[in-house]
Amino acid sequence: MSERNVLLDVLKGFAIFLVVMGHAIQYNQVDFDTNPVFRFIYSFHMPLFMFVSGFVSYKSFDGSKTKLLKRFKALIIPFWIWFFISYLFYSLYKFTGNSFEIYNFDNGLLSGIIEVLKSPDNKSLWFLWVLFLNYLVLFVSMKFNKRFEEVFMIVCLIVLYFINYIIGFKYLGIGLLCWYLPFYVMGYICNKYIEKIHKPLYFIGYISLILFPVLAFYWSRVGITPLAGLAPALQGLISFCHRFVTGITGILASYVLFGWLVSHFPKRMIALDRLGGITLEVYCMHYYFLYLIVLLSGVVLPVKIVLTFIFALTGSIILKKIIYRSPKATRLLFNKKI
Repeated sequence: MSERNVLLDVLKGFAIFLVVMGHAIQYNQVDFDTNPVFRFIYSFHMPLFMFVSGFVSYKSFDGSKTKLLKRFKALIIPFWIWFFISYLFYSLYKFTGNSFEIYNFDNGLLSGIIEVLKSPDNKSLWFLWVLFLNYLVLFVSMKFNKRFEEVFMIVCLIVLYFINYIIGFKYLGIGLLCWYLPFYVMGYICNKYIEKIHKPLYFIGYISLILFPVLAFYWSRVGITPLAGLAPALQGLISFCHRFVTGITGILASYVLFGWLVSHFPKRMIALDRLGGITLEVYCMHYYFLYLIVLLSGVVLPVKIVLTFIFALTGSIILKKIIYRSPKATRLLFNKKI
């Protein structure tokens, strides 16, 4: 395996580590938005995933219908399978008389399906859905021009912004796609022109190591604190730019930091490298172990968060090993051959 591939797996391992920790905080702490660790994680962890996905897409996706179908089987089919598993799990958990809820299906399965189609980040593993939409944009762009497909992806982004913000069509994950597609395109472009931009990429990355902590400190899911005297529209623009730049600096800071760590301490990166190889499995299954929070009542919050994180991550890894014993189950749930 090349160093670059190791770096990408390490970045994916780091990102899924942050996903599980972020959810451990979110489902334990009522005012989680005030938690500085939560804000740090959420300021860039999913943009990082999209960047890596775009980076990998260059050369691995040729724009053919066959490749698109493979991505559909790898992303959309598991998306719906785990949606139905979540419904069954929720129903069983509700039957036991417990009240802790991650995905609420009180209005029934059909209502849940409709809600997911309206907004895939509701009751589902939205990342799989949005990632496929990114591949779909790349597929369409390659149909226009395979030489400058990144230009047509940017054009598609402009069209999507028009559809979402001007026309007001906000279903099927269009809003999520508008936010995450730029990070995906950024990763794609970085890989395509890596030989030309290697030095400036690392230069900006080192600057980002300084800028990102400052930007992340003021980051919030609902935007930065409004600035007195500014019009609401201007405040919204500043907030959007702040969140976007924070995501980019977080990505580049991670890229250069872990690039250095992989180069100088490869053995110490083995755990993240291996974790990066099972991000889909951990992403799909760690939610169910968050329900173990009910066993930690009375435990002080910091310890409760750490224990929840350990339960969710190790539980997912153990369950993955059990599922891997069945090639059919592995193919069905993760679209992987073993």
